[in-house]
Amino acid sequence: MNVMKRFWYVPLVILVVILGFVSLSGGEGPLTIQATRGAFVIDLEVTGELVAEKSITVSAPNVRTRLQVTYIIKDGALVKAGDILARFDPSELQNELDNSDAELKTIEAQIQQKEASLEALKRRYTLDLEDVKMQYELAKLDMVDDEGILPAKEIEKARLRLENAEQKYKETEKQLADEKEAALADLKVLQVQKRNKEQNLAFARKSYDDMILKAPADGLVVINEIWKGAGSGKVQEGDTVWRGYGIISLPDLKTLQVQAWLSEVDIGNLKEGQKTKIMLDAFPGETFTGQVSRVSSVGAKRQFDSDKKEFEIIVSLDRLDDRMKPGMTVRATIAIKTLKDVVSVPIEAVFTGKDGESVVYIKSFGGKKEQVVRTGERNATHIQILEGLEGGETLLIAKEDVE
Repeated sequence: MNVMKRFWYVPLVILVVILGFVSLSGGEGPLTIQATRGAFVIDLEVTGELVAEKSITVSAPNVRTRLQVTYIIKDGALVKAGDILARFDPSELQNELDNSDAELKTIEAQIQQKEASLEALKRRYTLDLEDVKMQYELAKLDMVDDEGILPAKEIEKARLRLENAEQKYKETEKQLADEKEAALADLKVLQVQKRNKEQNLAFARKSYDDMILKAPADGLVVINEIWKGAGSGKVQEGDTVWRGYGIISLPDLKTLQVQAWLSEVDIGNLKEGQKTKIMLDAFPGETFTGQVSRVSSVGAKRQFDSDKKEFEIIVSLDRLDDRMKPGMTVRATIAIKTLKDVVSVPIEAVFTGKDGESVVYIKSFGGKKEQVVRTGERNATHIQILEGLEGGETLLIAKEDVE
């Protein structure tokens, strides 16, 4: 019995001593990791956002007036076709509309007056022609001398009256034709002016109606940004926007995809079809999958004051989620290639030696051993070791533990 007690007592003493030593040293050992051998995935991490491949843009009206927003729908609202999206101050156009309406009414009154004058002219000359025609017929009767009893002098007078009546009839006809032609010309001018005024009024009415933007289809409202002098920001009430500028988008949520931008250094590693893991900041812990569907071949300057060019990439999603919305921030990890049967370690396990070489520190029972290594390709977290490690070694990763 005493032997058994001594058998348990010695390990217990050793355990107490070890625990006491750990307690005196702060209770923490050096941070370590294992060098591993196996498949090594070269990947690239990018940050982007969800965008819709298909979207309807609703633009500010193309009108000749100041466009100040007096109402705009809430960003992210769901709308039906025909719902009001925004209104602009119509006061200037109201004045133009009133003036155009007044001008049209004035022209219409002038046309009515001219048409009435033309009708009066026709009636007056009709009476004049009838009177002249009657004089002409009477003069013809005066010329009749069936019995041959009229003196030659009377016959000559009758002949002169007939010629005068005939001349007057012709002059009256010509005068009627001239005045009628002049009146019709004036009327034609007024009618042309009326058509112009009608067009002006129609344009003013359309411009006035265009100051209210309505949804052309069902969708989710995304308010676009404009330049506001001190920086860009979403359109809001009180802002003044350029005519024809797209202020609201109605994206098709069935066509959501990831849009990201890469530097010239990284774009060379990408190609269509590469598998991608996708995480959205809005859904922590959830992972979606996709693949690179488009890689831009032309770079663009995304910042006005920078010469740096970036290249657009598009990643299609294998599965959409009803919670996804345009503009959500995305972190995507793109698998560039996979190396088989290689040794790799976390990047923080590789240090720079005295002569500038890459070194790791292998933990040993008595302390640590510095080992020069030759590195290869890397991903966001790990780096390939071409020479110096076999895999399975325990490495120190804290700077204070290797100094």
